[in-house]
Amino acid sequence: MKIGLFLITLVFSSVTVCAQDVVEKTITIDNLDTLTLDECVKIALVNQPALGASQGAIITAESEYTQVLSSRFPQIQLEAGAHLTNSPLQSGSVFGPDQTLETTKKWNFIPSVRMTVKQPIYDFGRTEKALDSKRKLIKASEMALESTEEDVILNVHTAYYNYVLAKQIVRINEDRVKQSNKHLERAKGFFSVGKIAESEVSKAELEVANSELQLIDAKGKARLAKVSLNSAMGITEIDDDPTDYLTTYDVTYEPFHANLKDAINSALESRKEVKVSELKIQAWRSALSAAKSQYFPIISASGGTAPYIIQTVNNDGLTTDKFKLGWNVGLNFAFPIFQGLTVRADIAESLGGIRSATSQSNVTKQRIVQDVQEKFFGAKVAEERYKASEKIIIQSEKNLKLAEGRFDTGVGSAIEVTDASFSLANAKIDRTTALYNYRIELSRFQRSTGTIKK
Repeated sequence: MKIGLFLITLVFSSVTVCAQDVVEKTITIDNLDTLTLDECVKIALVNQPALGASQGAIITAESEYTQVLSSRFPQIQLEAGAHLTNSPLQSGSVFGPDQTLETTKKWNFIPSVRMTVKQPIYDFGRTEKALDSKRKLIKASEMALESTEEDVILNVHTAYYNYVLAKQIVRINEDRVKQSNKHLERAKGFFSVGKIAESEVSKAELEVANSELQLIDAKGKARLAKVSLNSAMGITEIDDDPTDYLTTYDVTYEPFHANLKDAINSALESRKEVKVSELKIQAWRSALSAAKSQYFPIISASGGTAPYIIQTVNNDGLTTDKFKLGWNVGLNFAFPIFQGLTVRADIAESLGGIRSATSQSNVTKQRIVQDVQEKFFGAKVAEERYKASEKIIIQSEKNLKLAEGRFDTGVGSAIEVTDASFSLANAKIDRTTALYNYRIELSRFQRSTGTIKK
């Protein structure tokens, strides 16, 4: 009884430990902390629920491996029972000679207890090939998890850069509002001394109103970008507080020096998807060998022990029961002759799996080559757009200075200053957008080549 309670406690303890292992961990963010890209990635790799499916696939593959491995261990079975009989009682059992004894009882109560042990010895590589197939599938599941993690990292990179970009655009529009208000104050001052017409003041007021509207739109987009960043990090808390995260603005331009041919070769060597497809081919080949080995016999040792009854009849007609303990050991050879075409079906399934996995591997490689080319030229175009936006900034700043100088001297109009101010603000937004889009394209290129960093 105590042993039974111990086993039950052990089972429930194991279940409890397993349940604790699969409990999802979460990380929260304090808005007062400066949130860097690396920190966002770390948070996503803990919180992102998209990783759960890949982690579950690893657990499933490991369980299948354990199931196959269990066939190598001995199988111990304890049988117990009892029956009533009105037939003559036979002394002995399979462990000893039988002797039929007539008794005066109308019925006999016979308990039985038996323990057997069976240990596989050799199966001509059947189990080893099956284990090798399961090991390959475990490794493939681990690679698939790493691939999913890289997708999560890319999503975080994209969401983080878009969020910082949105905040940068908010700052540009705030500067634009300040600049518009200064221009309005200057226009009111000139109007008060009769230097300009009232219409110029109205134009300056319109400039302020438009800049404030642009600022409202920019803040709204920043809040949406924050929602996207939270989603990328796996943060599901609902918070109506529009407080922004503190982030760094250290994104700088780095020239793109990649070579397309080298990038493709790197991708085919580094991408986890390629390794997963190759491991699946190897797993099916091992499964094929395991299926073919089913034509060979299985050698196993067996043994058992059980009590048996020896009943003797005394001179006075009474019977006496004696219990003795018997045992046996043996060596078994199991030769498969006909198994209902299951072996042929297993072989055909493995051959089909090899063909399917090989085709999928070729499709994966082709898709990766296309992906690298697309991301390569995407980064090239993004770099060219950023370089072009730098030139526009220089010219827009020059135009604004000229327009303000003309307005201050009474030669120009407020509309010139407004147009020049809007042009400069848009140019700054375009340059900032081009820079962050370039960084996003670089991250996408790194993901396509399998070199994106955690």
